[in-house]
Amino acid sequence: MSFKFIEKILIFLKMRGVAGLPHWKSPSFFLISYHHFEFILI
Repeated sequence: MSFKFIEKILIFLKMRGVAGLPHWKSPSFFLISYHHFEFILI
């Protein structure tokens, strides 16, 4: 895993920000997160 990849994840999480916090335990949040991580990988 390169530093650039980690940086992208951190930026993604930062972008989610406060809006993502109330839903972080919900399945949909994890599905959205996984989809975005997969997208970053591609």
